[in-house]
Amino acid sequence: MAKFSMEQFHTMLEELADEKGAKFDMALEIAETLLRKKLEFDHGEQVGQEIMQEVCLIVYQRLLLTRMGRTLKDETLSKEERAGRYGAWLKTVAVNCANTYYRKRSKEVIITPDDVIHGSHDPFEDGETSADLRKAFDVVINATSEIYITLAWLGVHVFMVTRNTTKIDTTNYVVEEFSKLTLEEYYEEITDAAEFIEWLSITREQKAKLRAALEKTSKLGIPYGKTVLDDHYMAKGGAASISDWINKFNGRIKDKLNYKEDKADYKKKDKSDDKSKNKKQRGDKQND
Repeated sequence: MAKFSMEQFHTMLEELADEKGAKFDMALEIAETLLRKKLEFDHGEQVGQEIMQEVCLIVYQRLLLTRMGRTLKDETLSKEERAGRYGAWLKTVAVNCANTYYRKRSKEVIITPDDVIHGSHDPFEDGETSADLRKAFDVVINATSEIYITLAWLGVHVFMVTRNTTKIDTTNYVVEEFSKLTLEEYYEEITDAAEFIEWLSITREQKAKLRAALEKTSKLGIPYGKTVLDDHYMAKGGAASISDWINKFNGRIKDKLNYKEDKADYKKKDKSDDKSKNKKQRGDKQND
């Protein structure tokens, strides 16, 4: 894969820091250098170019508004470290843009209410299900729970959609990529990724609620936002802890999405089956 030079990166930082107004010429040139040929090779020339246009639009419109924008200005990091993180961020944006491109054209979403509850992976029509999916996210965001549990649920399900992976794979991804990030940084990663999901809009009020929870003092004596996800894992480890936390929310989601009624129907059916089975067994005994 093509690389960009540190000289290009230095120029980009100077352009973004311009007091008269940030310029994005070099930021876009670096994105083109790093991604265009790869996108065209993976997706074909025409589709690759369309995805590249979306990447450039994200860079131009949102680079300085994301956590990456703050990272670029973080002088506690060397320029080499910042350059590496910028390159990784661009690749993540490209993956998200590609998934969004295909999702728009297939009119499918990757997860469903069943996936939220049970971990299945059956996509179905966006127009028929986005309201239920939105409701599931609302239940979690508006619930009163420890912020690390809320963010664990949100992170797994947001990244399932943007990365087009299963719940198990995404849980492992979260453990590997975000365990050492502060909850504040993890929150930024989640909200940045959520911007790629058309049917999911985290409202200003909901963001304020999540931020207020991050500012509360944790059992460690510091704000939750300054703790890392790894601080809150149980002895069983990251993946198992996140799975348990997700399951804690699923009961509430079942209530809101009317899964209780379905469960009652299944119980009723089971009892009916048991009665039929017992009746048959009594008949067999009498015949004997």
